[in-house]
Amino acid sequence: MPKPIQRAISSVRSWDANGASAQFATAGFLDAMSAEQLALARHQRFHCGHCGGRVNLRVMSSRVVGVTGGERGYFAHAPGVRRDCPAVTGDALTVAQKNALFFAGRQEGARHRFLKDLLATTLQSDASYFDIGLEVHLAKDGSCRRPDVQATTAMGSLNIDIQLVPPDRETINGRWTFYGGGGLAHLWVLDGARLQDCDLQGFQDLIWRQSGQILAFDEEAAEQSELRGEVTMKLVTVSDQGDHIGHDLRWVGRAEVHDLAGLGDKTTLLAKDFAATAFFDHLASGDRGLLEAWYSAVLEPVFGLGWQSFRHDGLLCGAVSTLACGTVRDGGRMATPRHVFGCS
Repeated sequence: MPKPIQRAISSVRSWDANGASAQFATAGFLDAMSAEQLALARHQRFHCGHCGGRVNLRVMSSRVVGVTGGERGYFAHAPGVRRDCPAVTGDALTVAQKNALFFAGRQEGARHRFLKDLLATTLQSDASYFDIGLEVHLAKDGSCRRPDVQATTAMGSLNIDIQLVPPDRETINGRWTFYGGGGLAHLWVLDGARLQDCDLQGFQDLIWRQSGQILAFDEEAAEQSELRGEVTMKLVTVSDQGDHIGHDLRWVGRAEVHDLAGLGDKTTLLAKDFAATAFFDHLASGDRGLLEAWYSAVLEPVFGLGWQSFRHDGLLCGAVSTLACGTVRDGGRMATPRHVFGCS
């Protein structure tokens, strides 16, 4: 039986882009969620039904609670928000504080450097890659990133981040905005020797946004790359087993790695989700400049439809959203086209 969880806040509100408010009891809202729904919900914004302050959806470990779904979720106020609210219980940790706790006593830094160098060496052994660099500085629209490994291919540059620490949502959303919004090929890569960590919530927040899949690399993958004569990685697929998060893996070669990053002839799986997520992030943000830049870089060359036509046609926006995702999507769940574009 799962261990009981005391919900810190009994009432929570969520506002959509049009300002409409919905109030719900915490337990009833969370309990029906699957692991995937719980991870995706953590990327939404919620506010306390008592004081109106921002709250975060926190999740207890499935290893501790014994279930994977929403029964292990609860809401807590964001750091420094409305400490006088009667629903506040305990102190919230900042991202820096959480990272400090995670790194304490761990040799994460050495392992990360080792895998970064190993991946760069593996790419250098594959004739399809050149100009391979570590932590190359990239700048765009006033922000910058340093991917762990960057390599140039005949189809463009490939940017890779090796993620050994469960990422916080600020990191996930920041990278999606930077790479996806700029049409840059990017891959998250886990440590293939530590796939049991896929059930940690930070990784769940990332993996479920990629249709439950993610790439992994380790010493075994480097050996496979040498044997096959091309870069080879593990494609990990997670599944919600009810009482634990399961994962399966299979080997993928250079062509599929490129497809997953959006560099190949097909735009599938991870690449499809990168493009779709960037689109919906920009749509929800209300920033017309970001959305126009994304549309011009990703879809206008494909469909031949100008930005102004897209902007003024709500039905077209929904159709383009569906085409971008590969599945039927309703952009109205996040923001309506007329709201974002200021149409009358």
